[in-house]
Amino acid sequence: MQVKNEMKFKFIFIFLSLITLGFIFIACEKSVAPVDEEIFVKVYAEMIFMQDTTFLSQKVIREKVLNKFKISANNYEKNIEYYNEDPKKWQNIFDKVTSYIDSIKAKPVMDTTKTDSKFLPKQSLSGDKKTL
Repeated sequence: MQVKNEMKFKFIFIFLSLITLGFIFIACEKSVAPVDEEIFVKVYAEMIFMQDTTFLSQKVIREKVLNKFKISANNYEKNIEYYNEDPKKWQNIFDKVTSYIDSIKAKPVMDTTKTDSKFLPKQSLSGDKKTL
């Protein structure tokens, strides 16, 4: 009878030890975003940029951007959850998104191949001046 109780005790001890180790393993597992940070910055920036520059609905914008970057809606949501866990991570993302948007904003480009005649001088500016 005593052998039976010892085996029961060993079984319960091993079982509880495995469950405890499992919980410890899960708790210590580091959370990782499913989408690379650099790509996520571009995705998030493009969504913000499109919201400011188009009349498309947020749902359509989201679908277009996620399709463009070949990211599933599920992975996008997991990324949002990942960054929601830590406000410092979000701040880092927002800073990068802001920088990225500033870098892609349309900047005026001067086209030197076309000229506007009203801004050109009527006479040559060379030394071939006629004396009056």
